[in-house]
Amino acid sequence: MTLGKRLLLMLFVLIMPCYGWCQSRAPKNGSSRFKTDSVTAFLNDSIWHGRAFASRESWKTEKGTYETPNHFYVSLLIYKPYTTYTSDTSTITRLVVSQWLSLNHIPTTIGTFNLSDSTVRKKLQIEARYDLLEGGDAISDRYYLSQSNGNWIQIIRYDSKGEIVTGAFALKLINSSGKTVHFTNGLFKAKVVYELK
Repeated sequence: MTLGKRLLLMLFVLIMPCYGWCQSRAPKNGSSRFKTDSVTAFLNDSIWHGRAFASRESWKTEKGTYETPNHFYVSLLIYKPYTTYTSDTSTITRLVVSQWLSLNHIPTTIGTFNLSDSTVRKKLQIEARYDLLEGGDAISDRYYLSQSNGNWIQIIRYDSKGEIVTGAFALKLINSSGKTVHFTNGLFKAKVVYELK
């Protein structure tokens, strides 16, 4: 196999897992046409898009039944190619998580939650965190929700039968050295999975 064909095959292998869930801008016709398990936003005015996952925990009670608290855990992930091995004859590259925005303890009720209000944030125990990762698992930088105005998360729709949650967000986060990142026009849609505890 020639070098050109090998490069074309490697490009095909890298792009195919992304096909269908990567998009370059927010949907024009609202969230109803937005693809499930995807997220799109602007990060510091640049397009940001990737995969969305949502989960709910179920706890086994003393009676043997399961109790499910009324909140979600949402993970919004960006993948990129990562080379794990290179030699004169071959290169092994795989897609790994490079960015991870986690939204924890989001209520299952439809509505907008003002995260700039510390009273609301403490009452609902909502957390937001943004991690930059190397090699898929090593955290190179971590950002936490800032105290600035304009931080909010909205649950637009929760289909409890189909277990699909659709939400929107705008968040400003800050790292330990004072650097900030700003997410705007965020929209996600994800299939909810249950984690049995």
